[in-house]
Amino acid sequence: MMKKILIVDDEYSVREMVSNSIRNFTDYIVDVAPDGFAAVKKVMSEDFCLVVIDISMPKMNGIDAIKAIKIIKKDLPIIIITGYASEKEKEKGLEAGAVEVVTKPFSIKKLIEKINSYIEGKES
Repeated sequence: MMKKILIVDDEYSVREMVSNSIRNFTDYIVDVAPDGFAAVKKVMSEDFCLVVIDISMPKMNGIDAIKAIKIIKKDLPIIIITGYASEKEKEKGLEAGAVEVVTKPFSIKKLIEKINSYIEGKES
């Protein structure tokens, strides 16, 4: 079965860079969402093995989206990528259910390694 990842960020350039890199360097199927509200809708209707999400977004921020996603699929690993979050916001994201926080700018290679470790770790 193909593994599907959801990338959620309100910045088009970040969504495209992350999703294209994952497509180029892995066998994962990648879908994108521009905000937390759209992400929750996608998680309700599709089967993802991991979500990468920003915190600061319009309509529904990442922390609220993580809480909603965890109600739908409590075991779904969620990695936060953020450039502007305070330590308190990062803590809130982890308390909401994220497995890790990656600060922008980040190495796409390291992000892919983290994604692989959570997906492979989930299977074992």
